[in-house]
Amino acid sequence: MVTGSVSVDEAMSDAELRRLLWRGTRELRPADITYRAAPLKGTGTVAGQSVVHLDLPRLAVLARALREDRAGLPR
Repeated sequence: MVTGSVSVDEAMSDAELRRLLWRGTRELRPADITYRAAPLKGTGTVAGQSVVHLDLPRLAVLARALREDRAGLPR
């Protein structure tokens, strides 16, 4: 698995990953955290199941902002 911040493969143990997480979040404060929810279009039913429909154009804008590290959009 590869992300913009961490690359992990089968050689990395769970303990090593926990140590990395602990080091990276030890000084994390609530003010450092930003929450973003996926933009929704509404709810509905598909094949008898309740579903939530994403607003795909707005989701694309959010995804681009996250990729470009501009997630600090107004809350």
